Amino acid sequence: MAAVRSKRIVRHRPLSLRELQILELFAQGLGKHQIGAQLHIEELTVLSHMERIREALGVHSRPQAVAIVLRQGLIRYPSVICNEVKLTTRKCAILQYLADGYTNKEIGLHLYITENTVKTHLRLIGRNLGFAAEAQRELLVAVALREGWIE
Repeated sequence: MAAVRSKRIVRHRPLSLRELQILELFAQGLGKHQIGAQLHIEELTVLSHMERIREALGVHSRPQAVAIVLRQGLIRYPSVICNEVKLTTRKCAILQYLADGYTNKEIGLHLYITENTVKTHLRLIGRNLGFAAEAQRELLVAVALREGWIE
């Protein structure tokens, strides 16, 4: 599958250890409330860190930020097991667009499907991988990168 990556990434500054820690927890599928509880910080502080991370990397989404630092080897991949899971070309394309910073609406426009269809595919991908129906998008991207389903 050809890489999508048409959204330009401009890195403004290196990420702090705390920012990398937060991205790694998002990559493991934790939500902002869970991350705050695990790191003993307020949920608003997690959101503040995420805003600074997006500014530092020049990105607009958490999945894109997670994909960038995973590709650079700055955080660990999640340790979930995906025994013989096969994804369709369409699902891989959706994950590639997500990793490249596209919104559900933008993905739908590129693939000629509705935004709701994109959301349905993401839920089904999560189920295929054995996750809860509303698995964090960052976790889906991290697993797809680790498994080689996307670049």
